[in-house]
Amino acid sequence: MTYLFFAVFDQPLEDEKFQALLRLLPVDHHEKILRYVMWQDRHASLFGKLLLQKGLEKFHYKSPLHLEYSQYSRPYLPDFTNLDFNISHTKKAVACVISDCRRVGIDIEEISDIKISDFKNQWTDTEYQNIFEAEDSKVAFFNYWTKKEAVLKADGRGLNIALNQIDVTGYAVLVEGKTWHLKACDLIKNHVTHLCSDIPIDEEEVVVESVIF
Repeated sequence: MTYLFFAVFDQPLEDEKFQALLRLLPVDHHEKILRYVMWQDRHASLFGKLLLQKGLEKFHYKSPLHLEYSQYSRPYLPDFTNLDFNISHTKKAVACVISDCRRVGIDIEEISDIKISDFKNQWTDTEYQNIFEAEDSKVAFFNYWTKKEAVLKADGRGLNIALNQIDVTGYAVLVEGKTWHLKACDLIKNHVTHLCSDIPIDEEEVVVESVIF
């Protein structure tokens, strides 16, 4: 089964509530969360870990949340090697996907003003042309961008793979001989989200849940 949790936030929690939620996590996570200066980053980090913890509960795991990191800094669950997860956040939202049957990656972005030409080197020629010919170039930009990010995060090597070497004009993406499968997720207004997996994604296979903190 695959679960996708997401949360939206547009203002900081009262400190008492924030501290209460922080205490739901093991102490070793506190320092990293509190290291962030911007409240948005602190909240996104906290909420992402809480969503992951909620995902573990779906699989009946009650152990304290413990993460380790691959050589490419991709987090994983050393105590639950049958599970894979990925977290993404933007200015006002955070999403977490967790699965016991597939390798996963996710990316969520708010559709915002951006100078598209600054990112020309990140696209294939076809992608760049499609973006500029689209009815709404901003939407097209973030549609392709979240696809690329989701694939990179599922693969696990991140920006060690050149973005312009990945063609995401479709929903099956080939990366060095391996096929990744993408699915668009309509979670939040004015946001674009894509889920990536190493096996095809049927809609009924992903349980989506909104979480309010």
